[in-house]
Amino acid sequence: AFLAASVAQGAGTAPAATPPRRLYVAIAYLTSYEGMGSARGSCTGACTCSARIMDARVSSQRISVVHTETIDDLRLDRAALAAGQPCAFDLELLRRPDTAPTPERFKLVKLSVGEWWSDGDRS
Repeated sequence: AFLAASVAQGAGTAPAATPPRRLYVAIAYLTSYEGMGSARGSCTGACTCSARIMDARVSSQRISVVHTETIDDLRLDRAALAAGQPCAFDLELLRRPDTAPTPERFKLVKLSVGEWWSDGDRS
């Protein structure tokens, strides 16, 4: 999935007196008590971020809910963006040995990108 072009391309440049923008990726996905697996998410192309493993199985209760995972260290390679390389987010389904005969799934609900101007924005 491609990340938002307006943030990735630096639209809305901040005034020189403000601190640099801190970008994040938010991944909303369905968690459930059966049939769900895990996925590894990572930034590629003209951006980097910490890879994250997201487990969509909930074993404590028989419920299905949407969970949001935030990766708050998105970094852009402005030269690569200027050269036309996209900033992308890859999701890879991870197979578990204990569920080999049962197909697993990972349901992405929403992928978004955003920015914090200060630590006070992180609530």
